[in-house]
Amino acid sequence: MIDTDLLKEKILDLAMRGKLVEQDPADGNTRDLLQEIQAEREQLIKEKKIKKTKTLPPISEDEIPYEIPESWEWVRLGDILLEHLGGGTPSKKVSQYWGGNIPWCSIKDFHGDTLTETIDSITEEGLNNSSSNLIQSGNLIVATRLAVGKIMLTNIDVAINQDLRALFFGSGINKIFIRYIYGQLNFVTQGVTVKGININNLMSIVLPLPPTKEQERIVKQLNGIYELIEQLSKSEENYKLYTELISKKTLDLAMQGKLVPQLPEEGTASTLLEEVAAERQRLVDEKKIKKTKPLPEISEEEIPYEIPESWEWVRLGELIELISGKDFKSDRYNSVTGDGIPYLTGASNIIGNQLMIDRWTSTPENIAIQNDILISVKGTVGKLHILTENQVHIARQFMAIRLLSCKLNINYVYYYLENSIKSLATAAKGLIPGISRVDLLERLIPIPPEKEQERIVNKLNEIEHIISSNLSANN
Repeated sequence: MIDTDLLKEKILDLAMRGKLVEQDPADGNTRDLLQEIQAEREQLIKEKKIKKTKTLPPISEDEIPYEIPESWEWVRLGDILLEHLGGGTPSKKVSQYWGGNIPWCSIKDFHGDTLTETIDSITEEGLNNSSSNLIQSGNLIVATRLAVGKIMLTNIDVAINQDLRALFFGSGINKIFIRYIYGQLNFVTQGVTVKGININNLMSIVLPLPPTKEQERIVKQLNGIYELIEQLSKSEENYKLYTELISKKTLDLAMQGKLVPQLPEEGTASTLLEEVAAERQRLVDEKKIKKTKPLPEISEEEIPYEIPESWEWVRLGELIELISGKDFKSDRYNSVTGDGIPYLTGASNIIGNQLMIDRWTSTPENIAIQNDILISVKGTVGKLHILTENQVHIARQFMAIRLLSCKLNINYVYYYLENSIKSLATAAKGLIPGISRVDLLERLIPIPPEKEQERIVNKLNEIEHIISSNLSANN
């Protein structure tokens, strides 16, 4: 099965580095394009059609993540804009402001890459009595709260709310090119409950910009490649669903003790759990881990299904040390030199079974180590990865699950978490999905004896190999 999302990311990465299409000297260079946009902006200011804005700071070497062709330029988003407008919400208490013939866009309308309709609409009176702005068709709108990084091209004249911003680009900027690369840019968000990006940070975003003609060739190439990928994805969709159902059913059987037989000579999980508890106490006594509060007793009502007599239900927190992450400001990490250890910021670092590392820090604090299980707990929740690097610093979007005993099979716990992701995500709280420490520590996990864990993992690996082989044969 081809990972089409990963394939798109790889192709888009080539495009942003100037490696998707050839450079043509006849296209000129981006420096001339920037001068033309500057002249266009100054003329509009002179005509009092737009307001003058603050000059943006020069781009430092630390902000440049990779090399681009000589004819390209690294620019700030604000350097290629003529204007940008925010929005607002008419008072919900005034009924005559709502239900008119003006589409009104909010975050809940941000699906896909093109805006053709909205859930809500307002009247002319509602528009005039609010801070909302009417954005003409053909312009790009971005989210500045709740869904930072999302962008849409509007195909309708539309009013926008306060969580959105319309971007008006200078001549020579291909809006479809911007729409393609926007989601790959580095966004510095703020806020505790709801993440957002302020206008200064939005305008200061750094992006690679080719000359106009090359932008057009890149868009044409991406359109064609993405269309082929979508066709491929649709042809695989039914078969993929079938194999996912098989995998899910197999995991269910494994966690209920029905995948492999129980062998009396392998003992019981209760003995294993006593050894884990003794190991925990030893680590506490040696001050290698902190003593934690006792977890609540397991009630009968919590037990979701029957397990073999040799197994035990236990809270995950009894078996692990749970490491939370910490976000760093930009002066605590680098994106170019690779100095220090990897700094992982969120689910985007996990692509398939691989870890994508694009930041490093020389001053780590919240460190995950080899064989920890990483789980994304904020934003895109539930992505899992068994760490192979010696050390990484994790941001708040991650937690690291560290088993307390070598007698616990890391792959068994990984399979358990994989089988529990949907229910963990359902329990996520807040405006932005999030898995809390309590969600993980108090989670029930069925534990078989040590040897049975190993046999379950081997059987699951065998079944996955068969499924993967069949998928490969069908591609």
